[in-house]
Amino acid sequence: MPDLTPLDIAVSRARGTCAITWSDRSEQVIALTDLRRLCPCSLCSDQRDKSAANPLTVISGPEPSAQLLGVERVGGYAIRFQWADGHSSGIYTYEFLHALGAAPPNGAA
Repeated sequence: MPDLTPLDIAVSRARGTCAITWSDRSEQVIALTDLRRLCPCSLCSDQRDKSAANPLTVISGPEPSAQLLGVERVGGYAIRFQWADGHSSGIYTYEFLHALGAAPPNGAA
């Protein structure tokens, strides 16, 4: 992958989307529900792995919320979303976000 960086990141809470314009001028729109569901943090990744291995796995805690409270840049390589359910530990690298455009929306990246 070329060294792509976002030129613009625009979140629409009304549409439930995050639109990214990349340095190669390509554009990508990702649903906030997909971003929350595919959170790359270790806790969420572990829960997805357990659920995939055993569909009867019980996940405790609050239901994940795709309601977005804020977005912040993390260094020059990622962004972090702050979700209404209190979750904000996922660091979404630019490489991870760009790969979501190539993956089916219901698949894990």
